[in-house]
Amino acid sequence: MREKLFEVKDLCKSFSRPGKKAVRAVDGVSFDIYQGETLGIVGESGCGKTTCGRTVIGLYAKTSGLVRYRGADIHTMGKKDYFAYTKKVQTVFQDPYTSLDPRMKVSDLVAEGIDIHHLASSRRERLERVYELLELVGLQPEHAERYIHEFSGGQRQRICIARALAVDPEFLLCDEAISALDVSIQAQIVNLLMKLQRQKHLTYMFIAHDLTMVRYLSDRVAVMYLGKIVELGETDALYQGPLHPYTQILIAAVPIADPAAEAERQKMLPKGEARADEVPANGCRFYARCPYACPHCAGEPPQLREAAPGHWVACHRTEEIGGMRA
Repeated sequence: MREKLFEVKDLCKSFSRPGKKAVRAVDGVSFDIYQGETLGIVGESGCGKTTCGRTVIGLYAKTSGLVRYRGADIHTMGKKDYFAYTKKVQTVFQDPYTSLDPRMKVSDLVAEGIDIHHLASSRRERLERVYELLELVGLQPEHAERYIHEFSGGQRQRICIARALAVDPEFLLCDEAISALDVSIQAQIVNLLMKLQRQKHLTYMFIAHDLTMVRYLSDRVAVMYLGKIVELGETDALYQGPLHPYTQILIAAVPIADPAAEAERQKMLPKGEARADEVPANGCRFYARCPYACPHCAGEPPQLREAAPGHWVACHRTEEIGGMRA
């Protein structure tokens, strides 16, 4: 049996808007994250994946639902327990240009967690720990005395990773951690994350819109659409035989390196655009854009169900549509 690190049940997160209806960015999502795995979260911009990740780890207060970390409800923890929890759960944010203070030297940025949690008994021990962390992420000790403006985007993200690892966590939320980087640098950072996961037995929640990178890094993938998880399963099973029409459309949009095969592929395009402020009161949220929609889809919201062992989908017509082969 795999050890369960996070347990998420019916999690909701809403944002109020003056004079308008509140937007429910995350609406009743449920999933588990197991120790040592990478759970990828994918979906187009505005689907709620970043809000979901930040609410799961406690950066955002939940509206309703339950999040347990090793059996403890993170949203009701006492101050002492939550302080200990923040040492075990860290975040690597999307933009290294804005998540690092330009007025601080790299040594102080990396050592923030060390200082907060009192993990070094002397200035020398603190500095040696910073050097170790910089070398761990592929930088040099001499970089410790420089400022952020002296580094490239990829180097800045390595510094962000070093800062997250400074407190020896067991879980990292990687919130679009590669999307602000050049494609060649993205591969370097993903390979670094995989190497660190093996070395330090880390668990990741990897949020991204790049399906290729998610497939390369993740053990399981959850697909989100307008605040709901519409499909969840083992990576290979989901990519080779997606069951939800939205997942099929996302995967069909990923280019193939072979021009001839790419030209022969059947294109699947959704109708219209996803609008978080136009979520239907009843029925499937993908109904208005789905090429397979029927009257039943408009009247009753589909529930996430296990269509195959370990493969969950929220669609009324899964058996009729069948899985698309990638």
